[in-house]
Amino acid sequence: KILLENYKFKSNNNLYLFLISLGIENCPNSEYLWIKYIEILPYNQYKFSILKSVKILPTNYKIWKLVIDKCDNEKEKQKLLLKSLKNIPRNSILWRLFLNHTNIQLYPIALHKAIGCCPGDLELWKLLISTKNYFESKKILNIARKVNPEKIEIWIMAACLEETYGFDNNSYKLIKKCFSYYYHKHNIIDLKMFKHIIEIEKSQVKFFKIFKVIIKLIIVKNIKNDSFLEKWVNTLCNLNLKHNSFIIEEMIKNACIIFPNNYTLLFYLFAHLIYNKKIKKIRTSFRNLFNKEYEFRIAMDNHSPSFL
Repeated sequence: KILLENYKFKSNNNLYLFLISLGIENCPNSEYLWIKYIEILPYNQYKFSILKSVKILPTNYKIWKLVIDKCDNEKEKQKLLLKSLKNIPRNSILWRLFLNHTNIQLYPIALHKAIGCCPGDLELWKLLISTKNYFESKKILNIARKVNPEKIEIWIMAACLEETYGFDNNSYKLIKKCFSYYYHKHNIIDLKMFKHIIEIEKSQVKFFKIFKVIIKLIIVKNIKNDSFLEKWVNTLCNLNLKHNSFIIEEMIKNACIIFPNNYTLLFYLFAHLIYNKKIKKIRTSFRNLFNKEYEFRIAMDNHSPSFL
């Protein structure tokens, strides 16, 4: 390994290949040497030599992935993926790769098998939901939540599903239940919850109404925290206006309601609204500022949850 790392000549010359081959001969279980060997050789020309790597190291994900990526024949790639999954059945990345290369008829069976092997992979659950209607998706998410009760993302996915189909009240109840569940387990989920709704808005370019409720509930939980404002502003500074404009706006608005005399927060709010050309909201914000008519509504029913 040291010899190869310090080798100064081109990596595709014969001497370099000879050194790697010599290394493999003496250290056949070396992941590093096999990776170097596979990387520099064309798959079709040295297929049998390359496939020795997965025979010697059948449970090594990196080598399987490299071999599969090097193969350009679709049928052969499918066979390699099947073999890799027989050796590493609980690798969700290989399952997702297999699903990308499987035919339409086998896709549902393969997807259910993938979830059975990797129940903790949320991407697989999302793929399953994308093929179902509302009632089936709801049933699937209920199962997913029972299998992965600690995964906050599933709670939010379920809430977003309810809102997508117009069941806002169900969405709100799910989020309240989620907060209650984690509160009784003394598990702090605020940061995880924030990160997830931020990622949803980034990926879908959509702001779900339930995000407003989540933000308000988190504020209520942290309102007595001395370092709350500092954390809030730091979180805001790290967000991207283009990707998370609605979440940023909600965060600033609610923080301004709690701290109406904090002009730093007011500056953030107005700067954000001006940046996004929301003239009507700027007027409303100024009116609220000068009339001091801010109201802080914790949730849709104007009552704070009992567990808070």
